[in-house]
Amino acid sequence: MSRLEPQHNPTMYIFECAMAVVYVILAYLLLFTDTFDRGLPKGIRIGLGCIFTAYGVFRIYRALKKGMKRKEDDSN
Repeated sequence: MSRLEPQHNPTMYIFECAMAVVYVILAYLLLFTDTFDRGLPKGIRIGLGCIFTAYGVFRIYRALKKGMKRKEDDSN
């Protein structure tokens, strides 16, 4: 048994998914609303929105991949 063996913690899985959704929501706010209009120039808002979108999608992918792996491990 490896010292770095991942633990099956459903709370962390939920937290990972929630944070990914937060990043996507922040990206939506940056790109499609005028919530940050006064504080940031439009070019920076678009750049940050694209970065947050990519990072949020990556986090969702990684969380789902871990979740599917956990299901496989639990069934064995």
